[in-house]
Amino acid sequence: LKQLYQLSDDDDDEESKGATEQKTEEGEDAVTITKGWKWDGSTTLEIGFGDGSNLLTYSQLHPNKMCLGADIHSPGVGTLMKRMEESINNGIYWKCPNMYNGDGNNNENDASPQEEKEDETKPSANVDAKPYQNVRIYAGDGIKLLSYIPSNSIDDILLTFPDPWPNNGHYKWRVIQIATLAEMKRVLKPNTGRFYLATDAVCFHEWTHDVFTKVVKEEGGWREVKPIPDRREWLPVMSKYELKGIEEGRFTMYQCWESC
Repeated sequence: LKQLYQLSDDDDDEESKGATEQKTEEGEDAVTITKGWKWDGSTTLEIGFGDGSNLLTYSQLHPNKMCLGADIHSPGVGTLMKRMEESINNGIYWKCPNMYNGDGNNNENDASPQEEKEDETKPSANVDAKPYQNVRIYAGDGIKLLSYIPSNSIDDILLTFPDPWPNNGHYKWRVIQIATLAEMKRVLKPNTGRFYLATDAVCFHEWTHDVFTKVVKEEGGWREVKPIPDRREWLPVMSKYELKGIEEGRFTMYQCWESC
């Protein structure tokens, strides 16, 4: 992708070196994800993008937003990169076969379009010669990546179907912790930055709400957004995991919290 976009290592500036040559605990070099990044623009971070279906579709729906995705799972990163490479070579966007149409599963939590947060971006009408120029990928832990991101620079953070760690003894491994909320609040833009959650695990849904409620009670800084903004604006696809959950009798639950 660096070669296709004609990027060189000389393109870095001081602000974009935060993630360069850092090491994850797994011993892998962290990717330089801030190359050419404009932190004063509109940026969305998806933590744990799976196979990238939502990230790629979201980036096409919001071509004026920079879309940063992080995932520690190598096969998913590989699938995403392959889709991007084929799209760039062919000059056409990848199309997800399973789009959310707003019907059926837990639709009562969806807000009407006029109730969603204002966004100046519109779906791209023309196919770009180099699709996904607004996408950057970090092949590593998205929570650890937060510490390399400048304060007050992110518009939206998406967390969709994370590992719920359902056993009570494993709660400390859940991605949402008090320390995580502190880092998310730091990087989100004040009064407008939002955190979105989608999960079909009741334990994780309740855990997340309890952690946010505890922080709000003790420190403030967040407000819950209701009704939930139209999911088609932030989670326009239905992943294989979500579809399997529906077949097994689970349903998707949503939360949205705004930094204030």
